[in-house]
Amino acid sequence: MYKFFVPLCLLIGSYQTVHAQNYYSTSEYGISVGASQYFGDLNDEYGFKYIRPAIGAFTRYHLTPYISLRGSLLYSHLGYSDHLSSNPYNRKRNLSFQTDVYEGSIQAEFNFFRYHTGEINSRFTPYLTGGVGAFYYNPYAIYNDKKYFLRPLGTEGQQAGINGRNYSKVSWCFPIGAGIKY
Repeated sequence: MYKFFVPLCLLIGSYQTVHAQNYYSTSEYGISVGASQYFGDLNDEYGFKYIRPAIGAFTRYHLTPYISLRGSLLYSHLGYSDHLSSNPYNRKRNLSFQTDVYEGSIQAEFNFFRYHTGEINSRFTPYLTGGVGAFYYNPYAIYNDKKYFLRPLGTEGQQAGINGRNYSKVSWCFPIGAGIKY
């Protein structure tokens, strides 16, 4: 099933709403659909065995036909498990985690060509985007049908006797990207 899900998400990209009677609008809104995958200590083979959907909503305000500001909210579910590994040591180690990730960001977009919603000759442009945001996550594992949150357990060495090793449930992010608007 996931073999078809990822290409479908890549084809869909993001959907923008445009109203036929509302030409030359300075703002837009839409939804984003994609996929997420964890890469890290548990997925050290960088496999794509736990792909999950990612969804979001955004609003964009056009300052000029070349510069826009964008605000977005995104949700995804990440996780991985050693039972997905082909490494015998990892399979015996039997670690796993899951977490819901909620992200909010503000980004600036630069359009390479003149872009204006509803203007026939200005409806296509490649663009670059970058900004700042924050995300919330709280990893947990399921053991014997019970949910255990991992942060208080110090699963990443937080309680190894070194002060200041606790991590927050909220962290900064610096989203960057490129795409095509049409």
